[in-house]
Amino acid sequence: RFQVGDRVRVRDGDDPWRTGKVTSADPLEVLADGLLHGLGWDEVEPLEPPLIAGHFHKGDHVRLLATAARHGQRHEKGEVGVIVGQVSDETVVVRFGHQHMHVHFQCLRIETRSAVAQGHEVIAKAKPPPESNAVHDATRLTEKG
Repeated sequence: RFQVGDRVRVRDGDDPWRTGKVTSADPLEVLADGLLHGLGWDEVEPLEPPLIAGHFHKGDHVRLLATAARHGQRHEKGEVGVIVGQVSDETVVVRFGHQHMHVHFQCLRIETRSAVAQGHEVIAKAKPPPESNAVHDATRLTEKG
């Protein structure tokens, strides 16, 4: 369930919650902020993941709203990939199979929230791009004038 490096909150018994980072997945150990060594805890929960490009969470499954082409890669409208990172405020990294592509957030629609993000409300919603069958540079959906 947890991977090394995940940010979590932890506590023992009725002690206050503390934040920390997973240092071992099996056995599960967490280095709480301010401590020197990772420990086992009675309760470990994921922290709400940060929003990527103001709209997505790492691990969200997203669908392309337009064909995207960049650096010799081409992915067709309707393909589904997974958010794996962020390049800028408007550009995310999407994994399609074994390929990674930088894609403007307006070229994407959320299909399935990541398991960690489910239940957390996303306030900002991406405005969908105009419908088109044209191929777009994945990092620039619209021209700035």
